[in-house]
Amino acid sequence: MELLSDGAEHSVAPALNFTELLQVFDRLPIPIVAAVHGVCVGGGLELALAADLIVAAESAKIGAVEATLGLNPLMGAIQRITERAGAARAKEMALLARRYDARTLEKWNIINRVVADEQLPEASVTLAHELANGATRARYLPTLGLQANGSYNGLELDRLVWNLSAAVNLSWLIYDGGNVRGILREGAANLAALAAQVDSIRLQIRVEVEQAQLAVSAAKAALGAADRSLSNARARLDLAEVRYRTGVGNGIELSDAQLAATNASFQKLQAQLKLDTARAQLTKALART
Repeated sequence: MELLSDGAEHSVAPALNFTELLQVFDRLPIPIVAAVHGVCVGGGLELALAADLIVAAESAKIGAVEATLGLNPLMGAIQRITERAGAARAKEMALLARRYDARTLEKWNIINRVVADEQLPEASVTLAHELANGATRARYLPTLGLQANGSYNGLELDRLVWNLSAAVNLSWLIYDGGNVRGILREGAANLAALAAQVDSIRLQIRVEVEQAQLAVSAAKAALGAADRSLSNARARLDLAEVRYRTGVGNGIELSDAQLAATNASFQKLQAQLKLDTARAQLTKALART
């Protein structure tokens, strides 16, 4: 993502947490255009909603899915959805934690425009040029005026642990003016830090999924071995019972066979419980992707 194209070296601002980064977006005296494609949930949705205008690809899947992890989207997303679509839609998205298609959210006024996937880059840049050539050159700041009439309670909360699986590109128009460029440099530095955090989270999720898959495979193998042991123990018990009834065997042989069958049954039960636990862990890990 390129925010500055003048070729100059810029100092790196101190890293902000995610909530503070969204507040930087709010302070920008220029409009922000978000171009959304792929899966946009959690932190990705927070980023997109912090923009003034959202253009989404037709195949995009978008939602506030924190409820699936026992979390709440408290960094401003619900307040911003309420502004765009009303309280009823905001409650629906927060409580049900579904992923919605872009056309649906366009009808709800959460997304400004939906375009074909291949047209997304051109459409978002065209919209940015339209803004640059309009009243923004005269320092017209409608978004700041709107923000002055309301407050985002969620933005005042401390940083939360959030799950991000999104593909969101944010593009700004670079206006003349030292103050604006300073804010943009700060935003660029913090977006780079955020991108590194996102990569780290994705790697952690990938490792958790792979470990859970290995655990399921091992549990399946253990269950198969326990099942074979139980079959052998039952066959031994059947033979011992026949031998005891015909007088060939004795009570000790029968007792040993019964004990072996009982132990094999218990081992199979333990193996089944381990498999169920491994599958639950895998399902939980996959839900974070």
